[in-house]
Amino acid sequence: MKYSIDNSALGAITYEEDFFTGKKKLTVNGIPLVRKKKETYIFNDGTGEREAELRGNYLLGVKLKVGGEVVQVVPALRWYETLCSILIFATIVIWGNVDVLCLIFPLAGGFVGGFVSASAAVLCALVMKAVKDVRIKLVLWLVIFAATVLVCFGLAWMILSIFYI
Repeated sequence: MKYSIDNSALGAITYEEDFFTGKKKLTVNGIPLVRKKKETYIFNDGTGEREAELRGNYLLGVKLKVGGEVVQVVPALRWYETLCSILIFATIVIWGNVDVLCLIFPLAGGFVGGFVSASAAVLCALVMKAVKDVRIKLVLWLVIFAATVLVCFGLAWMILSIFYI
């Protein structure tokens, strides 16, 4: 995932994060910053070498601290994006573990339902973060939520058919 901003003091800042490895790359005005420690980078701004501290990740937001100035490179998830992602996980886990609800509409709960719904919640957060229009975000959330329910229903049906033949 790549994110770019323009800062009045530093110039063009580009942040890249690999989804699978978490490896981060940072450039200021096209010049790559050299990693000194886990969150500390060194770059030359023309006046000499400076240290920059990079904190956060793509979903929670990334801040770059240079000297006394803190620059928000990647904004955090908005409250409704976080809420929608949590709702997917919470709905599946709660519904799948309440016997009365599973008699009405069975959903896989426990480890299986938790894994599926947590994966869907992370996917939902990533997709919603990538889209700008709020209406499209909500439609995508609804699609991911419905797909998660259908997958958990299918898993519950398979589990029930194996154990209650």
